Amino acid sequence: MRVRHLQNHLSEQGLLKIGQLSELRGVIVGVDAFFWLRSIHALKDAFVDVLGGTAPCIFDFVDKELDALRHHGITPLFVFQGVAPGSRQSMFHKGQNHQTNIAWKYLAANEKAAAKKSFAVSSSRTNDDFVYSRFHHLKHRGYDCLQAPYLTGAQLAHFAEQGLVQTVFGPPGLLMYGIQSVIINWKFQTESFDWADLQSILEAWQLNWDGFVDACMLAGTEYCMTYPYLNVRQYQQPTQQPRFNFDCAICVIKQAPLMSWMQAFPEEEMKRAYVSGYCTCKVLIQSCPVMHLQDHGVRPLDARRSGASLPQVPIDFPSIIGQQFPASLYYLMLHGILSHKLPGALAKAEWTDKSSPMVDTQEYRSLLQDLSDYREKALGLVAVYLQTE
Repeated sequence: MRVRHLQNHLSEQGLLKIGQLSELRGVIVGVDAFFWLRSIHALKDAFVDVLGGTAPCIFDFVDKELDALRHHGITPLFVFQGVAPGSRQSMFHKGQNHQTNIAWKYLAANEKAAAKKSFAVSSSRTNDDFVYSRFHHLKHRGYDCLQAPYLTGAQLAHFAEQGLVQTVFGPPGLLMYGIQSVIINWKFQTESFDWADLQSILEAWQLNWDGFVDACMLAGTEYCMTYPYLNVRQYQQPTQQPRFNFDCAICVIKQAPLMSWMQAFPEEEMKRAYVSGYCTCKVLIQSCPVMHLQDHGVRPLDARRSGASLPQVPIDFPSIIGQQFPASLYYLMLHGILSHKLPGALAKAEWTDKSSPMVDTQEYRSLLQDLSDYREKALGLVAVYLQTE
């Protein structure tokens, strides 16, 4: 789960620690596969989508990264994203179509540098099809990987709790699940890696785990919007322009619990929208379903503070992630035989494509119609085996 400005703030405050890659020799590292692929900067080719396909050299770049891990004796366990609720936060997906139109205008004017910059913003090196193909590439190379039934972070948290992995590689937002250490970046050129330690962060900010989670939610995630009053002057240095700063979220949450700040909204409709997002985010952190190692069953994570009672799963939880699937369907997902797209569409009663065409043509629309027919047949083949309880 991504948290707005969290990594930058940790870096600015010197809370990211530096370790030597030799310390990870023989260590099993749970890897957020989506984050890992995004961290390979060589995979980002601004003109890939424009040219109509994935560059063949991506396999070479991925293999070089894998060879570097093997050279340093690091054993990765790759975990891919499963069915995920739709993002509520536009800050992670805004302006892509607008940037595409600007990029084409630059290209028509032969301003290639400006066009490349705009295409880089509007395209993604990690769309769903690319990520799914990398799953099978990793399996072909002999690496351990699985597709989580739902959110990657929750599954990694369970693996870490059970001792299957000694640490994890991913965004610092994974700390919200109570994971004690998260590797943010490994630098093979300098034989080092950056990592964050949850306990050190809590001590530096004088927060408990609940306060840390609430501060992250106020800052904004995929599932809850940034608290709109964090850019007011009283929470910033006198010389600063009023703008978002993660330190504001920490300051606010120290003064009162998150729900107390919900009373500040002037309109009831606005209040409901924000409260709904914060509640959704909190329940996904505490109770997101994961594949449990003991019996391979899929049920809530049960994330909690040390010594605290189990959090209660709300009765309307299916409205967030959909109804539970049969064990056979989870099995197909875990092994990558079935992409998360089909179960996700059945769970949410809609098929959502994040990517959009670089050029809108009659041929593309005809292809989209054919694709819709294939999708309907695929959904029917899966849906006929779903159990109703």
